[in-house]
Amino acid sequence: MCYPVRYFRKMRVCIPVILSFVFIVFMKAGNIAGIQALEDGNITDFQYFTPAADGLFCGDPMPFSHDSVFHVYWLLDREHAAAPLGGHIWAHSSTDDLKKWTQHPIALGIDREGEGSMCTGSVFYHDGIYYAFYATRSAAANATGKREVLSVATSRDGIHFDKWEPLAFLEAPKGYADSDLRDPFIFRNEEDGRFYMIVTALSENSAFEHAAPCLIYYVSDDLKNWEFKGRFYTAGSADGFAHSECADYFKLGKYYYLLFKVGGGTYYRIADSPLGPWRSVMNDNIGNDYALVFKTAPFKGRRIATGFIPWREGNRDDGGWQYGGSLVFRELKQKADGSLVACFVKEMQPEGKGKVIPALKNLTPASDYDAAGRLSVVSDNGFGAVRLSRVPVNSLISFRVVPEGTYTETGILLRDTEKDKGYYDMRFIPKSNKITLGNTFIDDFSYLSEPFTVEIVMKGSVIDACINGERCIVNRVFDHNGECLTFYVRDGKVRIENLRIE
Repeated sequence: MCYPVRYFRKMRVCIPVILSFVFIVFMKAGNIAGIQALEDGNITDFQYFTPAADGLFCGDPMPFSHDSVFHVYWLLDREHAAAPLGGHIWAHSSTDDLKKWTQHPIALGIDREGEGSMCTGSVFYHDGIYYAFYATRSAAANATGKREVLSVATSRDGIHFDKWEPLAFLEAPKGYADSDLRDPFIFRNEEDGRFYMIVTALSENSAFEHAAPCLIYYVSDDLKNWEFKGRFYTAGSADGFAHSECADYFKLGKYYYLLFKVGGGTYYRIADSPLGPWRSVMNDNIGNDYALVFKTAPFKGRRIATGFIPWREGNRDDGGWQYGGSLVFRELKQKADGSLVACFVKEMQPEGKGKVIPALKNLTPASDYDAAGRLSVVSDNGFGAVRLSRVPVNSLISFRVVPEGTYTETGILLRDTEKDKGYYDMRFIPKSNKITLGNTFIDDFSYLSEPFTVEIVMKGSVIDACINGERCIVNRVFDHNGECLTFYVRDGKVRIENLRIE
């Protein structure tokens, strides 16, 4: 993946040569600006990181670990893919404790003719060499205006990479479109000892339209010579952009996991053997559809996932998502049945600067609030609410919801301005197992009739929440900056315990 499908639709194929020339000139200047903007030394606040320079954003991350160092290679985006073909290059950040991060020089830049963009890939370490497998996108006179080939670069230190020649290490196999060959992910099969490469592809001979986008795979004994094997997995989604893109693969405990992006979400499948068969679970989305392209890597016995939160067009809440935004991190944990949960990474969460004591603004009859942080929210003929003021726009908020009997829904209005719809509504709806945050949501969360905990981070244009330490929802927001916090309930009663605001 490099940018939204709408950009593909806008491309024209009548001027690929001109676009390529303009693009090369643009990218040589862009590489210099990107390097200068990113070589800022150490960063201690990397959750929700966005480059400081105007017009630079974080795209698809490619986490990787070796020798107790956690690396994130990520696509550096300029002006939301305004240049032809995306114009992405590989930036690189690393840490040995998830707290202090080092920015490294650009790992892969556009520095030769024919390179239109560096697409997503993966890094693999073997016999003292770091292999960066990626896709190169260039202009082409076909229906999409683009052509993708697989490329390779190698390094002795994981920082400075040398590209292999020729640039087209692998081209689309027969029967697959040359417009879609990207996101190579490498793993070693523990059963046969061979190397496997999963790749995003598009079949030209599919009898069913929604089965055309798929993951294919290759096999190698030496990471140099690869044999095409066929399809690895077909998502077959009828919704939106159906490509199962940006595959990730790992083993955790006795189970094997395949991750991929469809539309806006990152989904996973489970298998009992290295190559499947793959099965789904009820909650198969790592996050919500506004946290894109989660990929993972091990770190000191843990599994850390990295994705990105896209920007919104026009810096408006109703703006469509723009490719490129801010990095976001989660820790994956495994349940006994093999299903995964995703929670905040404790080392990377923003730190509070002192407890906030809110003031009671107003309340409906039968609801109550005390200075110990306990609220009783009771519906009065259908609805009840408690509003607190003096809550900073940038806050850490945590609490426990304890339902007292049944309720239709309960929720919290964040950054409430006390005006009509001047807030971000976080709703908990037990009958549909659904949680909303502004104009995004997650579903299949089946614990809302029981007590559950909520942790919320409000930082700049990001609101991020974790429920019960196992499911997160995030959104990009711009329009409302009120300093009130309103709890409400419909058709029932809930207690809010352990409320803390920092």
